Amino acid sequence: MTNELTKDLMSEPEARSCVQAINAGIAIIRRQVLDLHDREGWRALGYVSWRHCVAAEFEQSQAHLYRVLNAGQIEAKISPIGEIGSIPEGQLRELAPLRDEPEAMREVWQQVHAEHGERFTAAQVREIVEARAARAELHAAEEIIARAKPPLDALAEINRRGSYRYTHASFPEYCRGRWGLSTEMIEFVMGIAS
Repeated sequence: MTNELTKDLMSEPEARSCVQAINAGIAIIRRQVLDLHDREGWRALGYVSWRHCVAAEFEQSQAHLYRVLNAGQIEAKISPIGEIGSIPEGQLRELAPLRDEPEAMREVWQQVHAEHGERFTAAQVREIVEARAARAELHAAEEIIARAKPPLDALAEINRRGSYRYTHASFPEYCRGRWGLSTEMIEFVMGIAS
């Protein structure tokens, strides 16, 4: 009597062939899902939306199908020749915050390759995306601050006219309270106005 749990173990060539077949299957599925979505195959099947098609046709794996679609869309944006299915989904998922910035996605992807070569992790992709986001946030804050502070000639004119008196006792108090200017900057502006 044979035990069903007793199976012949794979040889290394069989295992390598199995891995290659799985990887090829994953690549094919990603391309097919992207094609069904982008070429509106769901409409040809009579659905009013992609979402309705997924719910009806792929009931057991909706979340997975959306991950595959997102991976395909991101991969299409960063691949120089448009090949789909060769990049691990986890690495592509980390680029999702840049979805609306294809050029930024490509720059991050190039940076990941420059820093880590051909073998890297999703966490390494995430670190670069997060660092980029932090730099962008800092730049945006600096722009807001730059726009919030009036040009020096406008401050000098405010000082000359004395229009600060409506809200503050003195020009330096106005500059500190309204614009957060340092004492040195205030003295500089007052020197321009005199």
